[in-house]
Amino acid sequence: MLIRQLFDQTSYTYSYLIADTDSGTALLIDPVFEQTDLYIQLLSELKLTLKYALDTHVHADHITALGALRERLGCKTLVSQVSGLACADQYVSDGDNIQCGNITLQVLTTPGHTDDSLCFYLAPTATQPQGYLFSGDTLLIRGTGRTDFQNGSAEDLYHSLFTKVLTLADNTVVYPAHDYKGWTQSSIGEEKANNPRLQVSKASEFISIMRNLKLANPKMMDVAIPANLQCGQKKPQPFDESTVNMKRHTALFTTAEQIQASDVAAIAAKGYSLIINNRPDNEEQGQPSSAELAKAAADAGIHYAHIPIQRSLPASAIAEMATQLQQAEGPSFAFCRTGTRSTNLWLCTLKTVERAQAIEHAKTLGYDLSLATHALQQ
Repeated sequence: MLIRQLFDQTSYTYSYLIADTDSGTALLIDPVFEQTDLYIQLLSELKLTLKYALDTHVHADHITALGALRERLGCKTLVSQVSGLACADQYVSDGDNIQCGNITLQVLTTPGHTDDSLCFYLAPTATQPQGYLFSGDTLLIRGTGRTDFQNGSAEDLYHSLFTKVLTLADNTVVYPAHDYKGWTQSSIGEEKANNPRLQVSKASEFISIMRNLKLANPKMMDVAIPANLQCGQKKPQPFDESTVNMKRHTALFTTAEQIQASDVAAIAAKGYSLIINNRPDNEEQGQPSSAELAKAAADAGIHYAHIPIQRSLPASAIAEMATQLQQAEGPSFAFCRTGTRSTNLWLCTLKTVERAQAIEHAKTLGYDLSLATHALQQ
């Protein structure tokens, strides 16, 4: 048996590849859309066939790769029966077993963080004396998932934890869906002893803790949840990114060099909901007009915006860019001749804390950020 923990740095999400090396079959828990190519590379290098892609719940902080993996690898997608996602291949409920070669993964329904939350338990065997719990957002390292949206319930989470999860053996390894401190794993016994949210004697104490967390909503919540209700993919066709020189800043925003009208359908098929053209018309010979691109976007069923900029970033352009991004129903794709103006304009729409991180990432992508620097000093 092989267990590989994989990490998405943007959303602090752990995904788990579990494989039966004898049969060469594998399953993947909580895959992140942005890491799809990495998963496929790893499966190929390890000579594994992906049989199942599973989500522990409908995520609010990243877009799932369930749909993308199914379309590219032909695997089956599994979700909680409570979620009722029409896009999934199979529903699972409490006590169900997911068989992958010689591996048996038991389903535990653990509502609380969300009403569809699941944990997956790999029980000890004669040859594998260690038990493993893939706990999603139900149990985190020194914490738990929040309970204030997506039909969450502090009372339900209390019962999921204290009557089900924490009854597992103390040496059970806990693999959570997230960690924000860099801790990779824990155990049931360790969390019983050290998790501050578990140091309660009754449900009312736990409920009080959860009601007083006062957490901000996840940044991607308004985009991730609608996308994940469709298994992370609006349309089934994979997108050949080699045809467009694109650079991803976040799961929600990508910039690129000049595109052609013929590229728009493929961009839409990737799941982008908005294309933003930041070039003035007739800036270069052979450049497609805004009207051509708008028609291609309409034909592909996605939104199009033309916000032309040249050597400066006027406040009106920044405001329009911010409005378009706020109204977008999914990831946005912006372009100019090289992607530089689009990147600079986008940076000016961000809040200070987000901008600082985005600037560092944009630098690693090789963009000149002088336009944004000048605009932000005005």
